[in-house]
Amino acid sequence: MVDDNIDHLTTFQEGLERYGFSLKGYFSPLKALEEFHPGLYDVAIVNVMTHAMNGKDLSKNLVSVDNAIKLIFLTPTNEGDKDINTVTSNHFWIIRKPITIENLFEEVTSILALEQNIPLL
Repeated sequence: MVDDNIDHLTTFQEGLERYGFSLKGYFSPLKALEEFHPGLYDVAIVNVMTHAMNGKDLSKNLVSVDNAIKLIFLTPTNEGDKDINTVTSNHFWIIRKPITIENLFEEVTSILALEQNIPLL
């Protein structure tokens, strides 16, 4: 998970961990990219608007390293849509903020189930 707002990053990371997800949070998209390698993560949850590198550029770089990575963009309503819509990936999703931890968990779980063709009850 990459978000340059430390409050959002901490809240989302701790919240998803309470639901059983194992994830690593990055305040810096550059640090996330530096540590990223193929097969390290199944999903990248990326805030669209970050300072050092925007979410679109980070995602392009992640996909160039591992084209199987699933991308989930966190974005305020309509913010950055024109940039997001140009991302080329077969595994690409958008989650709108603001969002509760419970709803974030449900959205991520649904996306993972769709990606793995797992029916949800």
